[in-house]
Amino acid sequence: MNLFISANKARQRLLRLSETAEKLKRRAAVSVQAGKENEARDLLFQKKKVMQALDNTKSRIEFLMSLQQILLRQYLLKIDNLLPQFLQILKSKKQDDESPVRVMSPSPENSEKYSLNMNDNHEPQERTNELSTEHKTDDLEGFLEGHGIDNNDE
Repeated sequence: MNLFISANKARQRLLRLSETAEKLKRRAAVSVQAGKENEARDLLFQKKKVMQALDNTKSRIEFLMSLQQILLRQYLLKIDNLLPQFLQILKSKKQDDESPVRVMSPSPENSEKYSLNMNDNHEPQERTNELSTEHKTDDLEGFLEGHGIDNNDE
């Protein structure tokens, strides 16, 4: 941001120098009319010095403006390079938020089916409570009938 402050200060200086040059020019004209040629010559010499400072200030402003443009372009290029990465991070975060991990405590009857038994050595062993095939068949027939599907093999 110091670059912007420097450019603004240089512009203010340019305005002050322009006003000073105009005042010196008017004073020199008044001095010539009053017959004070030496004073007019000194005023015109001062005006010349002010005009040189004015040119230097203009050059400084142009340099600062071009530097500002270069820095702005570099900044925008950096943003263009970082933006896809940032969007990818946001996209992956959004996907993570859409499919959160849900922890559900098991119901007492389901916990027996899927829990592990521990043997005497404290090693886990899987508990198997299998449903009978007769029960599975009954459920399947009920499911098919509930959806209007005939289960006759004939």
